[in-house]
Amino acid sequence: MPEHGKRIVCVLLPNRKQLRITVEMKATGRELFIKVCDLMQIRDSHFFGLSVVKNNEYIFMDLEQKLSKYFTKKWKQEGNFGTDKFRPPFLAFFRVQYYVENGTIISSKTARHLYYCSLKDQILRSCCTHREEVYFFLAAYGLQADLGNYKKNVHVGRYFEPESYFPQWVIAKRGTEYILRHTPEIHGEQQGFTVKKAVLKFIKDSCLLEDVPIHYYRLHKDKKETCQTVVLGLTLRGIRIYQDVNHVRQLLYDFHWSTIRKFTFLGKKFIIQSDDLPSAQKLVYYTGCPFRSRYLLQLLSNSHRFHLNVQPIMMQIRKREDAEEIELSVDEPEEVLVDDPWDFTQIKDAVDEKSVDSSVLDEEFWEEVVLSVDEPDEFLVDNPWRNIQIKVTLEENAADSCDLI
Repeated sequence: MPEHGKRIVCVLLPNRKQLRITVEMKATGRELFIKVCDLMQIRDSHFFGLSVVKNNEYIFMDLEQKLSKYFTKKWKQEGNFGTDKFRPPFLAFFRVQYYVENGTIISSKTARHLYYCSLKDQILRSCCTHREEVYFFLAAYGLQADLGNYKKNVHVGRYFEPESYFPQWVIAKRGTEYILRHTPEIHGEQQGFTVKKAVLKFIKDSCLLEDVPIHYYRLHKDKKETCQTVVLGLTLRGIRIYQDVNHVRQLLYDFHWSTIRKFTFLGKKFIIQSDDLPSAQKLVYYTGCPFRSRYLLQLLSNSHRFHLNVQPIMMQIRKREDAEEIELSVDEPEEVLVDDPWDFTQIKDAVDEKSVDSSVLDEEFWEEVVLSVDEPDEFLVDNPWRNIQIKVTLEENAADSCDLI
């Protein structure tokens, strides 16, 4: 039972375990996040965030804000909420916020495992019907990571549950018997892979499925639309715009960060300008309320900053892997994983909206935030390949029209 003025938060982890953490009533998201990382001994926490569910969407917390902003009004009421078995707990999710194309950048074993668990869960909901073979290879990598080398005398019959490794549509199409007959053969082909190598292969190949390393947010096509039929997908390399047609998500646009000229948030209006569109054309959608505009602004700007900051590190990793591949092809019959620790401490600043480490990127990468009383607030992000402008104008008198909870 917590002391007076404290609250218990149930934090769900990607591995489906949960933590019950006691915090002060006035605690910030950062304090809860640090407690989770300390309990789990997570060193590479830069890829994760805390989120809550609002209108069937995961909303990542601004960790500098108080937790009371993200929970019901009962948070501030007297009593030890979160402990009464008749009351729903204060629930938060420790989730991947920033996806990467190569898991080598995640140096912590615990962080890498949680990242892997998150992808496994995403894959069960994936529906890339044109990439069916990828699911079988991912299942084999997952089995190698979870069970180790395939052993004929041990791994017989239903030694794994297809529902834990395949999305339901693959099971329905192929049948459980087919999956149990063919997957062990692919599992056996991963003989000798360490847990780390299997997880790294899993992370890399999961990026082949466009609906796995992505965050979805619904938008209105126009002001009068009652249902949100447009979906914004925040991906590894930019954004995608989808439209729901008869409950089927159809891709309309796929914009890389380097092709986007400007995002503009004007109250509830969200405007996209891109080099992939005719010069006079703009995409205009509606977020539903100023809060969602502000949230998407911050999420897009932080994600773009993270993308820029990890690029130098990813280039180093690719160069090292290419060099090792050439060397092994000449001198070694088998591939060997070398645990060469990288200094990933600079990644922390990639997700810290209030700090940009000048040692990570040259000064020309960034322009300062310009805030003016007379002009719309502008957040300029200077991309080394092109400029992306993210701009927001929020209606002050409408700020209360959409509460977080």
